[in-house]
Amino acid sequence: MSTSFVHILAPPLQADVLDKLKEMICEHKQKLIQAFEQADSGGASGAVAEAVWARVLRSVISPSMPWENYIADLATTGADGSVLYRTF
Repeated sequence: MSTSFVHILAPPLQADVLDKLKEMICEHKQKLIQAFEQADSGGASGAVAEAVWARVLRSVISPSMPWENYIADLATTGADGSVLYRTF
């Protein structure tokens, strides 16, 4: 498991950043699920590669956010390293 980018921030700032990102994800959850399912052949596996997860978040929420840096804090990953998008 990789170390999260947010862990280099001061603890109060870490919580603020993660709370804002979670809020953004919740606000766009339906669009995100649709985009993940499309990337996952109609939702067949419920998982996508980390790069796909980040690309979907960029396309739906924020193109400039380095989403890969937050995987450890925002997503559940499978044994193969894929992101289980239905658990988010």
